[in-house]
Amino acid sequence: MPNIWIFLAVAVAIAVTYVTHLADNAGYRAYPKCISLNLEQDTCDAEINSVLDKQGYWYVAKHPYTHTIGDVIFGNQVVKGDCDYVIRTVYTEEVEYVEEAESEIDGVQKVVKEHIEGMEEYGVEEDVKEVVNEHMESLEDLKQVVNQHMEGVEDVKQVLKEHMESVGQDINKVVKEHMKLHMGLQGNAELKSRRIYKIKTIRHDGAVDLQEYIETTEQENLYSKLERIAIHIDLNAKELPPEVVPMYNVTTRSTNIEMEQKRRNINRIGTVTIAEHVVTDVPCVARSIEILERRDGRKVVTVITTYADEGVNSISFIEQSAGKSNFVPYTKDGDIEDIRIGSVEDDSELMAHRYRWYHW
Repeated sequence: MPNIWIFLAVAVAIAVTYVTHLADNAGYRAYPKCISLNLEQDTCDAEINSVLDKQGYWYVAKHPYTHTIGDVIFGNQVVKGDCDYVIRTVYTEEVEYVEEAESEIDGVQKVVKEHIEGMEEYGVEEDVKEVVNEHMESLEDLKQVVNQHMEGVEDVKQVLKEHMESVGQDINKVVKEHMKLHMGLQGNAELKSRRIYKIKTIRHDGAVDLQEYIETTEQENLYSKLERIAIHIDLNAKELPPEVVPMYNVTTRSTNIEMEQKRRNINRIGTVTIAEHVVTDVPCVARSIEILERRDGRKVVTVITTYADEGVNSISFIEQSAGKSNFVPYTKDGDIEDIRIGSVEDDSELMAHRYRWYHW
């Protein structure tokens, strides 16, 4: 009987020791030493490394198993961190941008081309009409000159020239004022830089949290959350927007359309139009387009979207007939219509077959 009590006591002791060990390990993993990263100071904490990476710097803990970056301080922002996660890294770099400005002629062309539908909203149309009407009334002087000096053609030319120059100057002035008011027109174009910060946190369950901040144009060292401006792409158009770059891959016979490198922290691809199909814009970190050319002549267009949690989503469309742009939704594991020949995999299998036949 005493042996049973001894056995039970040993078992309880082992169980308590094991549970305590697990609790200690769990606490150790969840709560390492928290290090605050203040990027406003000239020097960083000795436990944090600054690693140069192309155009920017990564800030990481020297000993990631025992130390973790907590709060991150820069400018007017304090990004909180309780260190109840696996790791946190910080990336920073400067991105260049151009404050665009137009001459009077460029400004007029831009208003006419890009804002012709919105002229009533901005009141430009009414002001231009008013200027023209005023000059039309003043052209009575021209009629009087013509009546009095029918033979004096030079006088007519002079009056007409003066009125035409005056009309043009007044219209340019009105349009320019409205452009400044509604489009934020500034002085000469100037190349400037804005700093960005990206705080990436990986949690115990594998979830990724990415927070991005960018320096505002209004005030130096004042930051706000980075929201990329969407550039919409219509693949039915003859030309692509200048902000995107198409790159052809000879190996896969595909064209990748992505944002220009310098614009990836400012812009992103938004809505994509493919024939009659529209892939709507969604909040995301990046979006790209892949156009695959199959051996049978048909194209497969895939829109790939990357989110802040590093999740990736894609949607594809395939031509029903080569060169007809009659696209339909496409999935490789879809219905019978999707079981077709002529894919890249067919090419690789064909080359392997030729190799086996040649060396037979």
